[in-house]
Amino acid sequence: GLFLHFRVGVVAAYTDVEQISDMLMDLILLVGIANIVMVVGSTAYTILCSQNRANLATVMYTTLSFTATMPLSTYFVYTKGYDLQSVVFSLIVGYSLSSVVLVVIVLTTNWTKCSEAVVRSADAAQEEQERLSMLKLKRKNENLLALRERATNTTLGFKRGVLWWLDALTVEP
Repeated sequence: GLFLHFRVGVVAAYTDVEQISDMLMDLILLVGIANIVMVVGSTAYTILCSQNRANLATVMYTTLSFTATMPLSTYFVYTKGYDLQSVVFSLIVGYSLSSVVLVVIVLTTNWTKCSEAVVRSADAAQEEQERLSMLKLKRKNENLLALRERATNTTLGFKRGVLWWLDALTVEP
């Protein structure tokens, strides 16, 4: 919609050479279709990454994009002698293939298993946070007890105030 409506401005932002401008005007529709396909693929990629399957998503997307795009572009340009539209078409085919495969992976995901893995990961992170908090509290108390020990060796008037203050700061785990 808007991309096609503002295509004159978009093309004018890149070049003022009329021949290149005409070529780009013809490609705007194909680029708009590619954007729609890439949105679907990006959404599937994001979902897979949120499932902690980023390696799978990256390998599939990259491999399928290149294995479809490069041979098609090479064939159309060097063998058939087609123009820039064939390169854009090859990109669309590559991204479409990648997007379809990623969507199939998302749709065939065992969501129960993924949910359990996320819950286990969150529980482990929470337990680690609690362990670190207890360790920090233990170190704080050890430092305060060491200060209390030193304070018992100081003068009597100062000693009472310091001991009261240290007792107030000491927290039981």
